[in-house]
Amino acid sequence: MGEDRAPERLERAAATDRGLVAHSSVTFISRAFSKFAQILFLVVAARLLSLEEFASYSYLLVLAAAFTILSDTGVPLVASRDASTGRTSPGDLFYAALPVVAVSAVVAALVLPLIGAVDSGPGSSFVPVLVTAAYVLFNRLFDFIATMLRGLGRFGLEAAIQSAGAVAFITGATATTVAGLGVTAVLSVLAAKELISGVVAYLAIRKDLERPPAAERRTGWRQLVRIGIRLAVAGIALALLMRLPLTLLGNLGTDREVAHFSAAQRFGDAAYILAISSGFALLPGISYLASADPPRARALFHRVLLAVTAASAVVALVTLPLAETVMRLIFGADFAGGADLLRIVLIGIPGYAVLGICWYAVVAFGGEARLLGIGLAGLAAGVLLALVLIPGGGDEGAAWTYVGSLYLMAGLTLALLERQLARNAAGDQTPARREMASA
Repeated sequence: MGEDRAPERLERAAATDRGLVAHSSVTFISRAFSKFAQILFLVVAARLLSLEEFASYSYLLVLAAAFTILSDTGVPLVASRDASTGRTSPGDLFYAALPVVAVSAVVAALVLPLIGAVDSGPGSSFVPVLVTAAYVLFNRLFDFIATMLRGLGRFGLEAAIQSAGAVAFITGATATTVAGLGVTAVLSVLAAKELISGVVAYLAIRKDLERPPAAERRTGWRQLVRIGIRLAVAGIALALLMRLPLTLLGNLGTDREVAHFSAAQRFGDAAYILAISSGFALLPGISYLASADPPRARALFHRVLLAVTAASAVVALVTLPLAETVMRLIFGADFAGGADLLRIVLIGIPGYAVLGICWYAVVAFGGEARLLGIGLAGLAAGVLLALVLIPGGGDEGAAWTYVGSLYLMAGLTLALLERQLARNAAGDQTPARREMASA
């Protein structure tokens, strides 16, 4: 067996910085479109389903989202990153990671119906919950294969599958809703979309996944789990940090305060999702460059970070004077009183951008082991900030907690990344590294 090397498609995509950013943008656009498709169907569902059915569908989606997050071991991200660097064969990584992903997905799919059987949420009857569990199972498997597709440089194919699936879901779910077939049928369309997308993705990728002989395999599932679990826990800590202000305000504030802050927070969440999608899209290319041409990788990362942060600052400055108009236009006149909260949230947009870009860059440059400490430290600081600001400050305290916590996380992650880049740069100057670069 020859020496491992980065996937040829990824090498071609990364031939120039402009080409790499363009290919990464395909992933960003497809993810944004998929999110938009889900929001679009929620609008359709709100108009066509009864209130009880819409409540059931919304609740089961939240339940599914919780279980997909909790069953994410972080292993797919690590396997994809390592495939991008070319240090290990894709087949070795894929088949080492597959059992971990499959077991976590099956466990989630088995536990979810048990939770549904004992909780009192809307729509928690056996069949809808069982279909939701099937969605979680198929989603975790498809997400793993799609992540490997990106790691191998198959940006266009992965984006096409994601986009086609989004269109198929909107079409099928809308037709099902118009036909009056109910929430279970809509969830069945969602689960079938994930299953079919996963099968198509695997058929497309399997030729790239030739598994090396047992004697030449260098990756074991335990190794991936040790790294992946840290990433997963760090991600959960970040998710909890973002939900903490609303949770505490919900227990201490009035209904009006909760409604106004929740509406304003949606804009911050949207900005963060766009930023994290950008970082995720760049991960394969930056990972490849971090191995093949570290100085170029560091320079490209800093240019992207500067451009995204500057653009987010401009968006915030332009939107700040329009806060009341935006709240009134999108949420209605009752929410105009939340304009001050939106202004606070908008101040945080550059911080959301830095956090979203840097989080995945830490993984790309090999510093993922330290993200767990950052995540837990940020969560602890966020709890302290919430306890200080929210009891006396109400919804404004919650808004400042949200912004302050994410700025703190952004600063910690950026500091960690810069230390990792400095460490990597020092390693580039070793004789062994210089010999590899000149070979």
